[in-house]
Amino acid sequence: MKPTIFIADDHPLLIKGLKNLLIEKKMNVIGEAVDGQSALNFILKRKPDIAILDVEMPNLTGIEIARECKKNDLKTKIILITLHKEMDFYLKSKKLNIYGYLLKEFALDEIETCLQSVIHGTPYFSEQVKSISALQTNQQIF
Repeated sequence: MKPTIFIADDHPLLIKGLKNLLIEKKMNVIGEAVDGQSALNFILKRKPDIAILDVEMPNLTGIEIARECKKNDLKTKIILITLHKEMDFYLKSKKLNIYGYLLKEFALDEIETCLQSVIHGTPYFSEQVKSISALQTNQQIF
């Protein structure tokens, strides 16, 4: 059975494009939301296998939603999509057992690889995110 996927982003155009891409790839998209509170409500009620969330949304952020999912012991695997390249966001997501972290500028190129990895239980963090984090860590040392 195909895993169920939920998408939340405050940009409807991104949702539409991502949803169309996933449907084209024969993925099972079961819902979408444009704000964090609606996203959390959907996740708590429907318990999708995977939730693709924007980090910055009105009402609740993707990180706050991930925190609530962890607190409620949900098995939903969270993939964050963001414009943020700061190490702080990356480190917060690692602490919350996020399964994926993609930069929006590379998301379309990486989403299929990320989903396949997550479906098989392996976290996927964009190489660009890891490179930026390593660079920022090195700059802090000096």
